[in-house]
Amino acid sequence: MASKRVKLYNLKNGMKIADDVYNRSAQLIIPKGIEVNEKVIERLTFHSILSVPILVDDPVTPSEQTEPKTHAQRIRESQAFYQYSEAFYEAKDAFQYELNDIADRNAQVDIDKMFETTAEIIKNADTSYQVFDMLHNMRNFDDSTYAHSLNVSIICNIMGKWLDMSEEDTKILTVAGLMHDVGKLLIPSEIITKPGKLTDEEYTTIKEHTKRGFELIARQGLDPRIAHAVLCHHEKCDGSGYPMGWPAKKIPPFAKIVCIVDIYEAMTADRVYRKGMCPFDVIRSFEAEGYQKYDPHYLLTFLKGIAQTYLHETVLLSNNERGEIIMLNDNTPSRPMIHTKDRFIDLSKEPELEIIQIL
Repeated sequence: MASKRVKLYNLKNGMKIADDVYNRSAQLIIPKGIEVNEKVIERLTFHSILSVPILVDDPVTPSEQTEPKTHAQRIRESQAFYQYSEAFYEAKDAFQYELNDIADRNAQVDIDKMFETTAEIIKNADTSYQVFDMLHNMRNFDDSTYAHSLNVSIICNIMGKWLDMSEEDTKILTVAGLMHDVGKLLIPSEIITKPGKLTDEEYTTIKEHTKRGFELIARQGLDPRIAHAVLCHHEKCDGSGYPMGWPAKKIPPFAKIVCIVDIYEAMTADRVYRKGMCPFDVIRSFEAEGYQKYDPHYLLTFLKGIAQTYLHETVLLSNNERGEIIMLNDNTPSRPMIHTKDRFIDLSKEPELEIIQIL
């Protein structure tokens, strides 16, 4: 049988590994002949393996030769995306070591070094929109606090640019996103990594990560906006958040931003036990309740920016039609103008239709 290399996000259960797979330390982690399953994908992700050889009957099928590629497929097959993925996993490994050093040994946080962790990834894209494009095409299973925090940091960096922040403020917001969940390293790992629903007692324990992280960072003498984001990134403007249940006027601005980004990243990212939501589903969710729970200025800027990221991408509608996003609706970012094979659809005027998948 022939073989071809398949990216991690394209692996399917039942595929067969064509050759032994080794990690960077030359240790065998997956022997050849093993069938792909969720455990195999988890192991590959843990060792930051981006692609593996897979046995195939015919490495190129007629449909692969003739079917036009979607925007997402072109992104995933690009050299820029490969470089972004490599940079992401290298940064994640470095960040994991640094964060554990801070949590376990109270090591001093180096703001410049932390910022560079994120900046090195972003260098692999020409624009902030391309960064977002690549981030959302990394469909890997990685539930770790480190990967989540790195993604939040990347999006915070983009958000700083969308808000026209100064370089220094963008830097601090980026590091705040990177550090926001540091307190989770002080919570029992079996609670943090539990795939199912938390018990009331477990949920009460996990909510302590905001205070524990704040206590860890506050004594470091850093820019106070970082510590405030660590403490308050689960506060909501309607007072329904935690740990203090503060109203909008008491929640620090950077904490409001990190809160929005944190929720968006968590809802859209793939997990071992479930697939991430379509970004337009998340945008609709924010539109439905967001202006009470989140600062409208930050939220509207964020939602417009997200929708702009997907301009000209191919999407699947709830009626099974496919089309290209050709124009945005500023008042309702979740409902842009779509050009299908046969017609133009203004989703703002057809409430029965929705975008259900980005292809």
